[in-house]
Amino acid sequence: LGMPLAIAALLYMFRNRLYSGSTYSTFGFLYATYKKGVEGWEIQEIFRKTLLTGAIIYLQNRPLTQLAASVMICAAACCNLNYFQPHKNRKVFWRSQTSYIITLLKFLSANLLLGSRNPAETDSIGFLIIILDCIFIFNAIGMPIAAVYLLHKKIQLIETEIERAKRK
Repeated sequence: LGMPLAIAALLYMFRNRLYSGSTYSTFGFLYATYKKGVEGWEIQEIFRKTLLTGAIIYLQNRPLTQLAASVMICAAACCNLNYFQPHKNRKVFWRSQTSYIITLLKFLSANLLLGSRNPAETDSIGFLIIILDCIFIFNAIGMPIAAVYLLHKKIQLIETEIERAKRK
């Protein structure tokens, strides 16, 4: 809890000058990729990850309650992501959206798996979980590739602008 609270305190203390040169150079890495107005999105991300990895561990003796809590956390995170749409880059937003939904579907699938009595049904749900894992892995591999591609295109654009400025 210390890290998100410290970030929240910093953002609150400097809220009126987040985009001034000195503040941005010091703390800008926390909110540079987010739109204005949702600079604190990283706090929500840290809480979501903490709840999904740390807090639900305390419910390990109650698997159905653990899954229900996980589904609620994931559903709330999806709603927040769609409501605030914090990312400046739409491609990053859609990649995040895909990851959030896949995580939600995996927890829902695990819930179905616990309630399943039929072996054929269990196999189908297992197959669905494997497909979701493959989509997630493809998405995770695609993110850095897309980032490098977008960076390369941006560098080319900047180089073109520099050459155009030199000719003038």
